[in-house]
Amino acid sequence: MKVRILRQSYGSVQGVSLRLYRPGQVYDLPAALAAYVVAEGLGIVEMRIDQHVSQPFYPERRRNSPSPSGQ
Repeated sequence: MKVRILRQSYGSVQGVSLRLYRPGQVYDLPAALAAYVVAEGLGIVEMRIDQHVSQPFYPERRRNSPSPSGQ
């Protein structure tokens, strides 16, 4: 579950340090940890879809040009 961290915490939950999670960042957390973070007011569920939409990659087509040796 994606969670946006709202404020820094220095505790730990089930052996996971909450110090690693920075305010303003979005993390994909396990459901139980995400529920705890949201319940404690440390974060909110992130519902937005990524703003960056990747474009398909179309490699440049090479034209068949005569080789430098003229063949």
